[in-house]
Amino acid sequence: MTSFFHSYDLRGIYPDEIGLDEAEKVGKAYGTHTEAEEVLIGRDGRTNGSEVAEAFMDGVCSTGTDVAYMGMAPTPLIYFGQVRNGFGSAAVVTASHNPSEYTGFKFNRPEGVAMSRQGGMRDIQDIYESRDFEAGSGSVREIEVLDDYVREVSELVGNLDLDVLIDCGNGVTGLMARRLFEELGCNVRILNEEIDGSFPSHLPDPTDEKAQRTVEKAMDGEDLGIIFDGDGDRAGFVLPEHGYVQEDEVITLYQNKP
Repeated sequence: MTSFFHSYDLRGIYPDEIGLDEAEKVGKAYGTHTEAEEVLIGRDGRTNGSEVAEAFMDGVCSTGTDVAYMGMAPTPLIYFGQVRNGFGSAAVVTASHNPSEYTGFKFNRPEGVAMSRQGGMRDIQDIYESRDFEAGSGSVREIEVLDDYVREVSELVGNLDLDVLIDCGNGVTGLMARRLFEELGCNVRILNEEIDGSFPSHLPDPTDEKAQRTVEKAMDGEDLGIIFDGDGDRAGFVLPEHGYVQEDEVITLYQNKP
């Protein structure tokens, strides 16, 4: 069994576990598996991200599947782009909240839902291990959906009128956090906004205690602190005079929301 295949994603140390050869073969397996004529692909800001994404897309295109490439983008933006534009599948080159030496992949089903073990991941692994790849010649084009995302989120959420401290953790949310929250009517202060795939400030994980202490100490009258992970699909919250809000507390707050 290939060790970097997991229930909902692929993760491994680069290049020892997932190198460029493995990335290309994963692309071949994904391209062979998908029934979509064109798939949407984006990546996080890791130092290995560009070359891993290129190898992966080479593999996808070698099966005859076309690629619409977003470049660096938070995972929620890629998922939005898939549904908004009707792509039959999407893939994200990311290791999410894992340390900088990792790389990985996430895949979406046609309805914009992440693939599970039974919902596609097992099939992709079987194709990867059998090397029974389709052959063809797909193409790559670039696509941008940030403007649509910001507009639709702001229409949905409205004006928040909050003072917010955001820690992007040198992850890919640095591309859009300021613009999005200012569009939502927030006064925004951002820590670690510059994308740096070595994650020099702290682990790209909201549950990391250093990340939590960083925001707790930096809070200066803000109504809310937000900690994003490396690809923006996880967030932790800090409240003034309370500190980091544990995950079960967040669930309770949502349940009590009128």
